[in-house]
Amino acid sequence: MIEPRAQASAPALPLESSADMLHFEDFAAGAEFGLGSHRVSAEEVAWFAAEFAPVPEAGTISAATSASPWQLSAILMRVNYDAWMNGVAARGAPGVDDLRWGATVQAGDTLSGRATVLATRRSRSRPAIGFVTFRFELMIGARGLALSQTNSVMIARRDCRDEQTSLTRALKPGPREMDPPSPVALDRPWRDVCLGSPFALGTTRFEPAAIVAFARRYDPQPFHLDETAARTGPFGALAASGWHTAASWGRAFLAACRGAGGEPGPFLAVSDLKWLRPVYAGDTVAWSVTPLERCTGTNGEEAMIVRGAGTNQDGVTVYEFCARTKVPPRLP
Repeated sequence: MIEPRAQASAPALPLESSADMLHFEDFAAGAEFGLGSHRVSAEEVAWFAAEFAPVPEAGTISAATSASPWQLSAILMRVNYDAWMNGVAARGAPGVDDLRWGATVQAGDTLSGRATVLATRRSRSRPAIGFVTFRFELMIGARGLALSQTNSVMIARRDCRDEQTSLTRALKPGPREMDPPSPVALDRPWRDVCLGSPFALGTTRFEPAAIVAFARRYDPQPFHLDETAARTGPFGALAASGWHTAASWGRAFLAACRGAGGEPGPFLAVSDLKWLRPVYAGDTVAWSVTPLERCTGTNGEEAMIVRGAGTNQDGVTVYEFCARTKVPPRLP
């Protein structure tokens, strides 16, 4: 564990525990602590690009030299795990409230992380856990903020530590008034799509080996790494990291846009991201995107608000979010 780095006026998180894992009761609003550092290697950037942003044809797009937005989110997961989550009775995260990307991260950059506890509350429906809301930040030295993220983590309470209820009950989605329209294939460059129409982005089958490979790099919690350990964990079986799910949607979106004759614009921010159901080994998830609104950013650049989603082989939505993306320029 790393030593806490607290503001003088804020309580520090007790990251060193002499006899026990940290539980919900150990977190207090106002605590601030460092997350250590992470050097983004060229090999890491190349691996992520090959898995989640492959070049369609040799020589058409230069080799990746910078980390993608989804890779930065995965890196944040890893520095959180190494700094504190490996010593905490964590029970997963239901989603992300707000996620924003800033300065571009190049291969060779070193990121430093910081976490602040914003609030804590006990669960009403599951008394054995509590929700701790954090603001996380990744910085690139003098170049400033690369990522900021606000989300809650479910953490077991010390006096109810034997609770292992599956997240599938805690994250049950609400009823829908009607079935959404079926998505259709993306048939035109992304900047020219019609608003309000859902577009199909293809599917991903989550093989056990791929789940474990991603988890080893970015989210080495036992329920993502080992089938035996996962059976007694919060998901009940081997399940993909939430950021593996997010990156897989990103790959499908990129491939669909390129297949329709253009590149998508970069992602700027995400809100209301929800992992509604675990994505288990062997699941096949169908991805979709719905462009909702065009808008103009503070710098005058055209942007688009979209809704992304993933539905498993049983027709259950497992993942959804809203995002703001830049609209790519029209090609001459």
